[in-house]
Amino acid sequence: LYPFSLPEFQRAKGQKETIPVIAKRLVWEHMMYGGYPNVVLTSGPDSKKILLKNLFETMVLKDVARVFSIDDLSSLERLARYLSHSIGNQVVYEKIASDLGISFQSVKKYFDALEKSYLIRRVEPFFTNKLKEVTKQPKSYFLDTGLRNVIAGPQGDVEGKLFENYVFCELIKAGFVPKHWQTKSGAEVDFIIEKEGAVIPVEVKLHAPSGKIERSMRSFISAYKPKTAFIVSYDAEPGEYDIEGCRVIFTDVQGMLRGIQPS
Repeated sequence: LYPFSLPEFQRAKGQKETIPVIAKRLVWEHMMYGGYPNVVLTSGPDSKKILLKNLFETMVLKDVARVFSIDDLSSLERLARYLSHSIGNQVVYEKIASDLGISFQSVKKYFDALEKSYLIRRVEPFFTNKLKEVTKQPKSYFLDTGLRNVIAGPQGDVEGKLFENYVFCELIKAGFVPKHWQTKSGAEVDFIIEKEGAVIPVEVKLHAPSGKIERSMRSFISAYKPKTAFIVSYDAEPGEYDIEGCRVIFTDVQGMLRGIQPS
């Protein structure tokens, strides 16, 4: 099972109907401390961080190492920390091996172990034209942002990549398999999901002024003619706009989840 989704988190916290300021506060807490049940139900940030630290040490430094016969715990931990600081980046195994000073084969083995243990997930590229679209490298995200945060170290304000990882987690828990899209000319959309044979692009921003639709999203809409697109932001300014017959919805995480839930 995945950690609690946002709707499950809200129910666990006893929140049913929420005004925008409370909804945003709940998203912040869920994003910072994640959805593992014991962490959600524990009061106080310090107690939550202790639980997350113990969870990391148990899952990564004991269980993953034991199940996948990994003797070099130091390198496994360094890879986990490396990935926690590069969420949403393309995975280039040769570069990771060089940066960490470990072999390419070990990087692949550790990566596979972390993914099979439901700590991280690779996101493959979406494409129909291999000549125009970058199709080689996946990206990587954590499956729980709370665990990611305790691995990465002290957190300040919400950052764009952390919010992007959080939206990815909610898409996964909603039953989708997100992909990412990037062309050789530089156009890029964070996530592409598929529902009932249709594609839905999802762009993630910390701050997205309603109506500001960037070139990359417009390029995807022109190329694939989706009926719906989402621009999801932490500080949401709701709005809907029509671009080439596509309904572009500016919303927050809750609005995205209501709009894309599988039938």
